[in-house]
Amino acid sequence: MVKLNKLFILMIAATSTSVFAGAIGSGGVLVTPTVYDITIKKIEFKTAAGTYTTFSDTTSTMSLGSDALAANSSAGTLAAGSNLPAGTYTHMRITMNRNFDVKATGTSNTITCNTDSDIASGTTVSVGGVSMPKGLEGGTASTQTMKVVPPELETSMDNTDVMSISTTEMKIEFPFSFTKKAKEGLGKMNFEVDVGTSINLLHTTGNAATGDCTVMVMPPQMYITLPDGSTPDFKFAEETGGTNYGY
Repeated sequence: MVKLNKLFILMIAATSTSVFAGAIGSGGVLVTPTVYDITIKKIEFKTAAGTYTTFSDTTSTMSLGSDALAANSSAGTLAAGSNLPAGTYTHMRITMNRNFDVKATGTSNTITCNTDSDIASGTTVSVGGVSMPKGLEGGTASTQTMKVVPPELETSMDNTDVMSISTTEMKIEFPFSFTKKAKEGLGKMNFEVDVGTSINLLHTTGNAATGDCTVMVMPPQMYITLPDGSTPDFKFAEETGGTNYGY
């Protein structure tokens, strides 16, 4: 089985600055969401031959925000009782819906910014040439549905060996080395998700009459623990030779 945990650690220390700097803007603040719901659509394992074996294709929504889950506690279990054919596996691939449900509040440039359920998905404000989901000035935070990764950043974050992005989904691959023997159970594999400070709130001007609140949803930081207890160290920079996107 694959067990989801939430680690409430301060994530993405540099906040992927080279990728997100133009979008975050001056005065943007990182906050921890009280609602952060993700939908996992498929879990696959890549064989040494380069083919993928489906481990689970049951869609499951996991609530990872602080209102739903305490730090370091379990959000649920996926694919209990599932197994894999014997063989050597080199990657695990997670397919997720790009629409996340988020609730967050924070102060940017002296203005209180909130997520707002009344704002239609796809309503954006341009910040540094990047289309950011619009938030609410003042008021009370409520759960808002928004798409992870602005369209202008899709190309820079899309790498077929690490992350693949489509209109509705994103696929993230974790490299490791794991051999499954015949007539052997898979055991427990932990899939840990850290959403601490994963929301960036920005008021574009600091003037409610002339600016807007914007919301950037960072993809969650993820870790895996294999059945043998090992925890592969995985960072985008090492896999792509490029910028560390926070993984």
